[in-house]
Amino acid sequence: MSGAGSIDARSRTPWIALATIAVAVIRFLTRQQTHWELDEYLFRMGVQSFEPLLHHPHPPGYPLLIGLAQLIDRVLHDPFVSLIALAWVSSVIGTFAFASALRELTRSDAIAVVGALLFNLSPAMLVHGPEPMSDAPALMFLSLAFLAVARTTRSHSGWWLAGFAASCAASIGCRPQYAIPIVPVFLVVIALRGSARAKLAAFGTFTAVCLIWLLPLVVAIGGLERFIEWETGQAAYVAAHDAHLSRGTRSWAEIALRFVAHPWGSKGLAIPTLALALVGAVEIARRRMIAAWPLLAVSALHLVITIATTDPADGVRYQLPAQMAIAFAAAIGIDAIARVARLRTIAALIPISLLLGYWLYARPVVIPRATEPSPPARAIAWANAALPKETVVLCDLPLRPHAEATLEGVRALPVEPGLASVYDEPGTAVWVLADGLTGVPGSRSFSWPYSDAYGKLTRNHYRVVSMIPLTPERRFLAVKGVNPWERDADRPEWRWLPKEVPYESSRITVKVDGSAMATVEVARGASSEVVVSVPDGRYAGVDIVSSQAFTPAAVAGRDPRRLAITLTDLTRVPRGAGDEK
Repeated sequence: MSGAGSIDARSRTPWIALATIAVAVIRFLTRQQTHWELDEYLFRMGVQSFEPLLHHPHPPGYPLLIGLAQLIDRVLHDPFVSLIALAWVSSVIGTFAFASALRELTRSDAIAVVGALLFNLSPAMLVHGPEPMSDAPALMFLSLAFLAVARTTRSHSGWWLAGFAASCAASIGCRPQYAIPIVPVFLVVIALRGSARAKLAAFGTFTAVCLIWLLPLVVAIGGLERFIEWETGQAAYVAAHDAHLSRGTRSWAEIALRFVAHPWGSKGLAIPTLALALVGAVEIARRRMIAAWPLLAVSALHLVITIATTDPADGVRYQLPAQMAIAFAAAIGIDAIARVARLRTIAALIPISLLLGYWLYARPVVIPRATEPSPPARAIAWANAALPKETVVLCDLPLRPHAEATLEGVRALPVEPGLASVYDEPGTAVWVLADGLTGVPGSRSFSWPYSDAYGKLTRNHYRVVSMIPLTPERRFLAVKGVNPWERDADRPEWRWLPKEVPYESSRITVKVDGSAMATVEVARGASSEVVVSVPDGRYAGVDIVSSQAFTPAAVAGRDPRRLAITLTDLTRVPRGAGDEK
């Protein structure tokens, strides 16, 4: 490869084709073997039967994605494989389109190929590009839109403007969240480009493509009024949860770091990538690359909106369009450094080093997923093989779709209401399908190895999944003031564990049927076991009373619960004839 100004038009196709083939091979070899994420099951069930009101798939519906997957499924007859195939095809076409768009903007094969590879083989895309979800198809159409709008800068044909409109509408149809950054850029492009006839045709094309995917969604929801109510309800949830509660005590700087730096991996990879992008941004301004503004504008708008409204835990996957501009700028930066240093090898060595680093960083996530079943899949396979058909399985919220789609014969219920319905059925076998580690004896845990990449590049769910036996002596009815079980991959379950406890210790009193039976002083960060006698032969009311309580939102963060102590276990154990503890 060589720099801008020395590329013959005949040479561009082989280089871009080679880059596309490289991505195609890597995506194929790293395709996942089983379902992993929650949303994958929702999309799968949507392909089987498009019922958005049942969260098949979840809001905002993803109608064009489901339609494309259903077309493929007519041949493959497996919704999961069809979604994987759609993601692979999307990655191949998207890589070629994005590289071609950069070639149109820079007239350089080197910049085009490097930019396309830095984006499509970045740590975030190595993890999320092959997934059977909405990202890869939406990014493919977005890349086609960038290619079409780049062509309009040197072609007076209205076909490219219409192609830009159709691609924008299709990207939104695959992932409706993209409408927020795409629509304003689309409107400005239409206002600035083409004749009056071409503008009208482009606007008509955009409207027609949107109607193709929007009308089936409205019909499936039950009409326009219910559709508006359904979508506004989802927007309200995002505003309350993703844009507020889920942010906890994180500062804006921490949130921005999550969305901007983590997609590129460790500090040793993110810092040089972003530094190169900064050099490239200066060079883009110096060269007055006005034609690149649609790409830069969509990416910038998407990043700002994502930082302002998205759950930081979802940051890496949800900011993928912003990476396109960063990869483009980084490729420009590499080219600029190579020109200043007058060393062509820099143009090759820097991206090769980065790509190798990206792969090594993402490998602990990508390889297990491509070579073995996911922890949820293994846990459910064990349950299907080992548990009697009359078993009740209580499912953590992140694993509800997994259980709904693949648990066989057993009765699956949410954990808290399920426990309330079976706590007094000692003859019923009860297990918990849990997202995280457990300390309960007799449990089975299924896991992938720990890695920094898993924490930075995923939602940090499903690395450890446990099947936990809930024996009769561990069941109880939570009447008041008891928060749901919390779990993660690094410690056994608990019912509430605050990080901002404002007091050094608290006096805990345990009452049985209203009578105080034991009192203990528990220091912050410490634990204590309390043993009390309860009446034999019947259920007893147990109250755990703390001398102090607080609301985290009043101290730091946004958690509105009123909290006091951490409950890690509650067990009823026989202790001699006629007496229990």
